[in-house]
Amino acid sequence: MREKLVRASTFAIVFGLIISSNARCQAPGGAGIPAHGGMGGELRGVEKQTWHVFGKVTDLKGEPVRNASVHVDIGYGSVYLKDLSTDVQGEFRTEYNMDSSTLSSLSVNLTVNRDGFHQARETVDFGSGGKTWQIDIAMRPDTGNAEDFDPQALTHTLAPRMRAALENDAAIN
Repeated sequence: MREKLVRASTFAIVFGLIISSNARCQAPGGAGIPAHGGMGGELRGVEKQTWHVFGKVTDLKGEPVRNASVHVDIGYGSVYLKDLSTDVQGEFRTEYNMDSSTLSSLSVNLTVNRDGFHQARETVDFGSGGKTWQIDIAMRPDTGNAEDFDPQALTHTLAPRMRAALENDAAIN
């Protein structure tokens, strides 16, 4: 008789624990969680910042390079890698919505590929101002002959961009 009583009591305790844990799992979201962050602290909103990364890919003559693959890396791991394609105007665009405490400044590494062109790379440091600007990338045709490279075309294409970048840097400082 005593053995039956012990079994019945054990069964009742185990059954009660199972029911109460199932009830807790089905409680509405936040049930049993302190309303103010626990330990007397207040919950604070997470401030988000949107970084726009955009630009244009052209050849050395300034013509848009369509359907180029643009690989974007902000240096925060594979979760934030993006692979884009340029449109018919050679333009690409993406954005990053980040917690401002995690990402207070932004540096972007771009790698551009397209059949018939040499790979192009660009690194842009936007700093911590929260502002971005268009990233222009010039791709050199892959002619297979190093003597076909025209330094005047390269200078003509890149000199205005270099000048604008230097003037922009001087204006920021």
